[in-house]
Amino acid sequence: MSKIEKILLLVVAIFFSFKIIGTTLYDAKLLFILSRYSEETFATVIDSKESIFSSRKTGEVYILTVIYTDKYNKTYITNIRSDYHLSPGNTIKIIYSKFFPKVADIKGYHRRKFEFYCYLFLSFMIIITAIYYYRKSKSTPDYWKSKKRY
Repeated sequence: MSKIEKILLLVVAIFFSFKIIGTTLYDAKLLFILSRYSEETFATVIDSKESIFSSRKTGEVYILTVIYTDKYNKTYITNIRSDYHLSPGNTIKIIYSKFFPKVADIKGYHRRKFEFYCYLFLSFMIIITAIYYYRKSKSTPDYWKSKKRY
């Protein structure tokens, strides 16, 4: 394997590592906001579209555009992921953040938590692997020969 291929492989690995860790932190923030500052309400489905992320393994994923009002009678429109195809006009029970009303999820929808746990596991594995390879490269004799001593 040439040096350019190794560098390219390293850049791709670092990119995917940052993407997984960033997704983990984003999901953790959303789950924290919804668990700590959430309120329940009913929402009406305006539109339902099939997501481009549908797959054979996870099944169909739909993006629901819903409209709901908070306790101060302000109306919000937001998109929510769901496994179920709901026609416009259906009513669902959602939870939303009272400080960030655009952050909402269907009550009892546990796929986001499952994905968060998977990403969290992958993040820990990436960090442990990075520490292992760093310590391994630091302990090799060639590492110290390449260092300049002043």
